Amino acid sequence: GSTDWTVETTTTVAPPDTIPGGDLVTAQAALDEARARWEAAGIEDYTFTYRPVCFCPPQQFTVVVVDGAVASVEAGPADEDGVVTGEPVTVEAVFDALQAAIDDGVFAVTAEYDTGLGYPVSTWVDVDERMADEEYGVQIEALTPAG
Repeated sequence: GSTDWTVETTTTVAPPDTIPGGDLVTAQAALDEARARWEAAGIEDYTFTYRPVCFCPPQQFTVVVVDGAVASVEAGPADEDGVVTGEPVTVEAVFDALQAAIDDGVFAVTAEYDTGLGYPVSTWVDVDERMADEEYGVQIEALTPAG
């Protein structure tokens, strides 16, 4: 008799709370719909907790946005230097980063949006299926409109 020595293995390199799926057509439709909800809400002054999701030390920031621009960023206890560099830290900037990823034709974009206001709650971008550790995302929590 013959012996089948085939062994199937699956390796997933991603944070545990990523969202499956992520084709760019679906991602574009969801992004357009969510951005329209956010713009319709007309919120330009708000505070939220921002957490980059990447293969990096955990970080968390409290961001205050006034008139659509960052007014202040307070680093959480896990951040050593207290500086946010190159991170999209307004809701509009996160939308723009997602749009840029889709426009660049990355492997996958997944996002969850707030059902009421449309802002991104959780995003994940996989730039290249064949590469490890180039994925990135953000989590937005406790968004509170000012006033």
